[in-house]
Amino acid sequence: MAKQTINVGTNQDDGTGDLLRAAFLKVNENFTEVYTELGGTLLSNIRLIDSTISTDTSNSNLIIETSGTGKLQISGTAEITGNTSITGTLDVSSSTALASTLAVTGNSTLAALSATNITASGTLGVTGTSSIGVLNVSGASAFTGTSTFNGLLNATGSVDLGNASADTITATGRFDSSLVPSTNSSKDLGSSSLRWATIYGTTLNVTSVSVGSTVMDQISIAGNRISSNASNASIELDPNGTGIVDIRSNVTLNGNTLTGNVTGNVTGNVTSSGTSTFAAIDVNGGAIDGTPIGASSASTGKFSAVVVDNISVNGATVETTTGQLFLKSATSNISASNNVISDLTNPVQRQDGATKAYVDDKVVINVVDDSSTLSVLQAGETLAIRGGSGVTTAIVEDVLTITADLFSNIDGTVTANAFRTDGINFNGNEIKTRRSNENLELIPNGTGIVEVLSSASATGSFTEFAGSLSSYTGGFHANRDTISTSETLDTGSGVNSIVYGPITVANGATFTIANNSKLKILEF
Repeated sequence: MAKQTINVGTNQDDGTGDLLRAAFLKVNENFTEVYTELGGTLLSNIRLIDSTISTDTSNSNLIIETSGTGKLQISGTAEITGNTSITGTLDVSSSTALASTLAVTGNSTLAALSATNITASGTLGVTGTSSIGVLNVSGASAFTGTSTFNGLLNATGSVDLGNASADTITATGRFDSSLVPSTNSSKDLGSSSLRWATIYGTTLNVTSVSVGSTVMDQISIAGNRISSNASNASIELDPNGTGIVDIRSNVTLNGNTLTGNVTGNVTGNVTSSGTSTFAAIDVNGGAIDGTPIGASSASTGKFSAVVVDNISVNGATVETTTGQLFLKSATSNISASNNVISDLTNPVQRQDGATKAYVDDKVVINVVDDSSTLSVLQAGETLAIRGGSGVTTAIVEDVLTITADLFSNIDGTVTANAFRTDGINFNGNEIKTRRSNENLELIPNGTGIVEVLSSASATGSFTEFAGSLSSYTGGFHANRDTISTSETLDTGSGVNSIVYGPITVANGATFTIANNSKLKILEF
């Protein structure tokens, strides 16, 4: 139905417009048509505000549905800011930009796509150039054009690169992980017709090696030959630890010398044009120096003479054909097994060996005592150095120590021109301290006194004694000018106390000499 318009006339109530009933019939018919289009009796859930179409009910879908085979056409640019879910086929023939996530559950074909996040569980086909921030694909994906992944490409499942031998793979970046095959000893690196040029590595650990011609540093392997690239350089076969070089076939030395140890049995002919040394030889045939060799058990055959280089062994004589004979032991010792080495000549050099007679004649020690009596010690004799009263001797290794105890009791008379202790020198009739400015002290033992049996003279001065006279029981005391406090002199029975005067007793002080005490005052 077309829109019905009410005729309101030219002027108010001029009678030229629609009658009131006719006008409201138009109103009812217009509302009925609009009401029907907006849901009829079910009422509409759509809200139109300005240019926005929304639903009245929260979380209610907005459904746009065509009738029959009709399509929803958007002639302008469509911008979808939220999530879009398409359950049918999405066919985009021009460039499309998605600001949010594109989730594809069915088949989709895009001519070109610009998106920040794509999750596809169905088939996603992109035929043009696309820019994708995050692509999550759980189903099959086909990229028919050139695809560039600027970020990290994380393929969590199995990955197949190329479906034909004509396809090429270029790895410009660097591998930061090991390249490990899925099964053991079943995958090849290269082929017999397509080989890698140069392989650089630190350690080659393989089960077996099959090469044509190979050059490794200074070693070349070509065919059945191993040779050295460096001029005059040796080829060394050096097993690890206690391992050996195990050769399973015949060995031929063409003009070379075999040095070192050979362990095991050697079968076949061994021909040596130079000097060869063997710890033991088992020869099962032939003859040496006319003696048959080859008995199954030890025989009595002997060599009449053997000459090795410059050494000749003939009977019991070992001599050199030229030069000196040197005996050298690996342990630096040569043993004669308790046998005597005889017929030695007299030595010339200090390190030469000598006979017993020669040594006995040379080992002599002359000893002279105070009386100039000479005693000769021959080899094997002992010189005894013994101590005496206050004197001890001791020998430690090659050091003789003589110790004299000067404070021990000495029986008899000791006569000496001079005698010295730690602090006093006795020289002639003089007793003198050894250390400068040190006093000479005469200290009697117990109640003894220092007794001078003849006249005494002093060339120096006596040092004043600052102590009390009463504190001494005897002896010699220096001048005391004045006795300022009362004192008592008690020297004991029959003991003299000597001072050199005069002595002055201060006014009010007393100086008392006890009974049986004696005081002698001397003036010089």
